[in-house]
Amino acid sequence: MAWSDTCRKVLERDGFKCQLCGCHTTEIHHKDGTDENNTISHTTSNLMTCCSDCHDLFHTISLVEIRGKYYVRGEIFKKLHIIEPIGEADMLYDLKKNLGQRTI
Repeated sequence: MAWSDTCRKVLERDGFKCQLCGCHTTEIHHKDGTDENNTISHTTSNLMTCCSDCHDLFHTISLVEIRGKYYVRGEIFKKLHIIEPIGEADMLYDLKKNLGQRTI
């Protein structure tokens, strides 16, 4: 299936709405983080409709090491509502502690 056909299917499935904030959009995000050159990831189950603002947030996640322990930092986690921050000031998240079996 061509990329444009796959995009159209995903947009129609999601009602042309960002799956995080609900605004109208025509942007697509790869859930596994791969880019448009990796055709293996072009299945509709790996794609979601995501507005430009939320899409940018997905790509600004950083890995932080504090005293030998790894955490993630990113504003996107505020919108996902799937994990609780461990440090409100820095919005640090301990994935082992918080994420468990949950998926987007």
